[in-house]
Amino acid sequence: YQQALQQQGVKELFRCSGRSCGPSNLWANDIFDVAYLYGYDSDQHYQLAQRQEGEYVVLYTVTRGNRKSYALLDHLRVMD
Repeated sequence: YQQALQQQGVKELFRCSGRSCGPSNLWANDIFDVAYLYGYDSDQHYQLAQRQEGEYVVLYTVTRGNRKSYALLDHLRVMD
């Protein structure tokens, strides 16, 4: 996913991996409101990137206890 974003020329603004992102249940339940994104804290990755002025991309990946990996990719646009 990160390579695909880089090929689109996005500018990375923030990235964290593993426990430095905080608890994955916070991301899953409180931020994204998608419970199936709850997984191992050590197997999560978050990236915020800017595509162009006013357009952002959020990428969150996590591996759950069943060893399946899940990804959430959001495109955000600031409206005037």
